[in-house]
Amino acid sequence: MDERCLLEGHRQTLVSSHYTSQGIVRYLRCACGRWQVELAGHPLPGTERPAPAAHG
Repeated sequence: MDERCLLEGHRQTLVSSHYTSQGIVRYLRCACGRWQVELAGHPLPGTERPAPAAHG
């Protein structure tokens, strides 16, 4: 499954999903490295994670 990342225009990949009493929770990873958690197709506030810092 691919979706467009609304912030950067990158593709997102579904990494995991599971059912809860509130609906389906999906864990998405963007091509830029960001993570997002969605509940029933809506991003959960405060769950977006930035891409890991590059070590160098």
